[in-house]
Amino acid sequence: MATVELVGGTSKKQNWKALSIAFIVIAIVCLFIAAAIFVTRTRQTSSPHSPIPLSEQDIFNIKIPKPWNGTWISDTYFSFMDTNDSIWIYNCDTLQEELLFKRNVIQQESIGEGVVSPSARYILVPKREEKKHRYYTEYYYVLYEKSKKIAPIGLSDGQLVPLSAVLYSNSDNYFAFIHNFDVYIYDIARATSSRVTLDGNREKVHNGLIEWVYE
Repeated sequence: MATVELVGGTSKKQNWKALSIAFIVIAIVCLFIAAAIFVTRTRQTSSPHSPIPLSEQDIFNIKIPKPWNGTWISDTYFSFMDTNDSIWIYNCDTLQEELLFKRNVIQQESIGEGVVSPSARYILVPKREEKKHRYYTEYYYVLYEKSKKIAPIGLSDGQLVPLSAVLYSNSDNYFAFIHNFDVYIYDIARATSSRVTLDGNREKVHNGLIEWVYE
């Protein structure tokens, strides 16, 4: 009795056949990609409102911008730091910017963002980082009038302490800060601070701070 071979070709021939089909498919896909890139690069936009075509450089040479660090100091101005960690203000009415403080004035690397008063007269510059918590960071601050150093910030007895959650009032004369979980008000004209709360405690009461006490 004659034996009939049911499988067409050997296993090796079948493998070569599958590989050939795969190579053909890959070649077709590559041709489509090359054609799409060519059409995109050579197509001219018909109007200013037409979409801008993408190139391979747009895809593979993406530069991630630094996050925006601006802070509103009034209805018209916001302050921000540039790539050299100098502090600027921007006037939204005139669309003009002004340099307030150069980082090289204090001759140190940036450790945090400065706090600018509402009229941009004063700047609180962080000089040294004391402790970084989950929701806030404590710094030692120095008060500047533009680039002129006024005084380091401390308590009424002259003790220099780390501050957190610094916030100016609606004027340039006062700002609030937190020290040891209590709220203080600093009078710039008198160069003194006044304690507002007395019950601050790490385990129970965190005045003026966003923090999970029992976390």
